[in-house]
Amino acid sequence: MKQKGYTLIELMMVVAIIGVLAAVAIPLYQNYILKTRVTVLYSALAAGKTGFEEALSNGVTPTAADIGLASVAQCRVLTVDAAGIRCEIQGLGSAVDGKTLALERAVATGAWSCRSNVPVFYMPATCEYGDF
Repeated sequence: MKQKGYTLIELMMVVAIIGVLAAVAIPLYQNYILKTRVTVLYSALAAGKTGFEEALSNGVTPTAADIGLASVAQCRVLTVDAAGIRCEIQGLGSAVDGKTLALERAVATGAWSCRSNVPVFYMPATCEYGDF
């Protein structure tokens, strides 16, 4: 008599293999999503640099509203002053919530730099780690 279909042991092995793969893949995917969210936030803040420079050239100390960043939902506290743009992160994920992402402008040269205390794994490539 020929066997048709799969035995219970074979099906259990397939389920176990899928479980192991999911246990590895799901956390990696969640980390990838969080890193992407931080990078998107960085891009949103970087979009304000043009308005920031324009306000400075007009002799005005920039504000969040002046540079188009009045409604960045991922920032618990958004600070815009002569030194740059600083965001205290909220709502992205427990690994980065409460951390700070800052775009800082050198007064002498006008060069921009990014500094953050977000864990390095989640940080955009153009940012450096720094405490606040």
